[in-house]
Amino acid sequence: MLRALSITRAQLIELGILVGTDFNDGVKGIGPRKALKLVQRHGAIDNMTPEIRDAVGDVDDVRQIYLNPDVTSEYDVTPGEPDFAAVVEFLCGEREFS
Repeated sequence: MLRALSITRAQLIELGILVGTDFNDGVKGIGPRKALKLVQRHGAIDNMTPEIRDAVGDVDDVRQIYLNPDVTSEYDVTPGEPDFAAVVEFLCGEREFS
C-alpha cells in the first residue's frame, strides 16, 4: 500500500499526525486526501508551511510512539478454560449485548 501511495512508513506516520491519531487532534481542515497530497509534496511536516507546522504543534513524542513503540518480550500465554461468567458480564453488563 505504501508503494501504491508513493510514501514511506515514516511519511504514513506524518499523514496520520496531520489527520489525527489517538495521541493528537490533527489539523482542522486536513483530511486523508489533503494530508496525502501534502506528504507526497513535502515529505514531512517539518517541510510544510509555517501555518501547518504551527497548527500541528510539537509532534516529536507522537512520532516516537509509532516509530519506536515500547514493546516487551516478557509475557506468558498460557491457555486455559474461559471464564464464561466474566465474558457474559463484559458483553452484557459493560457492552450492552442482549
